[in-house]
Amino acid sequence: MQKVGRSEHTELKQKNLEYILSVQLKIFKHIIANHKWVNDKIFYADIYAGDGGINDCAGSPLIFEKVCNENSIKCDPIFIEENPVTAKRLSAKIKSSVINDRNENVLPQLYPEKNQLGIIYVDPNGDPKFDMLEDFYNKQNTKMIDLLIYFSGTTIKRAFKSPITKRDISLIDNITRLPKKKWLVRNATGKFQWSFLLGSNWIDVPRYKSIGFYEIDSIFGRSVLNIINYTKEELKNIKIKLPDKQLTLF
Repeated sequence: MQKVGRSEHTELKQKNLEYILSVQLKIFKHIIANHKWVNDKIFYADIYAGDGGINDCAGSPLIFEKVCNENSIKCDPIFIEENPVTAKRLSAKIKSSVINDRNENVLPQLYPEKNQLGIIYVDPNGDPKFDMLEDFYNKQNTKMIDLLIYFSGTTIKRAFKSPITKRDISLIDNITRLPKKKWLVRNATGKFQWSFLLGSNWIDVPRYKSIGFYEIDSIFGRSVLNIINYTKEELKNIKIKLPDKQLTLF
């Protein structure tokens, strides 16, 4: 039976997440150790925390705790889970506390400290709440908080086209209005076009090429983003030139 919130692409997602967190947190630790002006506390919020996963496929909160333990990184993470049953399951699996509430109630109350490095991880069941994220990143002291989103391009396009959701802003429009100077996108996988977006104000943010990421202002990155953002018919109509190289690596 298919478990709620899991798909055949979950294992790849979690492997990519662990790799990204490991690299990012090691860099944060190094920066903190070598620059006194940087806050010595790392900010981390997982706003769709889930139930912690299963033995052979740990959930994102367990992955975060594992990476912190392996690299001797101290952090008071924020795990938000709306479903009370799911939140209770997660609480039994991790050392950190879990906030059982809607993320749109909690995120507006979170205020990073001055010169604080960090990450917000967003892995929704539907399309990301970009308005909520925009509000957060327009607050003070969020410039050094990176944004990592896991999403389905197909789901976002359906919401954009749906007369019920009435979304009038595309994925590209949404990330354009977020105050991040550098964006990376991972190759889309499967019929639902599962992908990651990483937004940062650090120009030298790791490129993660080994796991299929591209800068969105590169030829391949723009092509991946166009494939995720537009339907096949739209791609034909606007005559976007795609590279000959196969973009789906997984």
